Amino acid sequence: CINGSDSLEGKNSIGSPEDNGIYKLEYSTQDGRVEPCLYMSAPQNDPSQGGAEYIWGYKGHTTREVCGRSYFITDGSWYGMTGRVHIENDNNITYQNDEHGNTTIKLLYYIDRICYVIQRGGGNYNRTYLDLWKYSNTDDTGDDWDTQWAKYSCCNNVFQAELAKFPRTCPRTKASDIENNLCGTYPNLTYARELAAQARQ
Repeated sequence: CINGSDSLEGKNSIGSPEDNGIYKLEYSTQDGRVEPCLYMSAPQNDPSQGGAEYIWGYKGHTTREVCGRSYFITDGSWYGMTGRVHIENDNNITYQNDEHGNTTIKLLYYIDRICYVIQRGGGNYNRTYLDLWKYSNTDDTGDDWDTQWAKYSCCNNVFQAELAKFPRTCPRTKASDIENNLCGTYPNLTYARELAAQARQ
């Protein structure tokens, strides 16, 4: 679903810090470790302040068991691995940060809004991301949100299929909705569309 190359450098926020998309990543460190992780992204600086330096929530010291699977996840505490991320092609990103052992991260898949916004780069979109919380706005081509939805909904099917592998009977916890999201209840594009409709009322 990604068209060509793109980079997160210089982009606006890809959602609010409270509700970002989830990246499924694999990272390789200088000491040779290669591990799958779940990351969430949040802008370190507000776009109005010339932001778009992205901070990657990284809980390498807090591996949580989620429905029988171990993942590194974030729960809103953004720290570590501050730097720029570049999407090289359809399935790879690189990330360089000497402080963390010159870590390289490979993108395995990313879910819902992330796929959607990455589609926004280039072409008529002037290499800026659509603010997904301004659902009622038209994009640079004049398409309204429903038209954009139809145009890019191909992405969602792939990631919903991946999410379906997580059991839906996981206990809900107070720790973080992220755990519950990983159990297959992540707000998918259908749910996002319902929220959009409410926002426009």
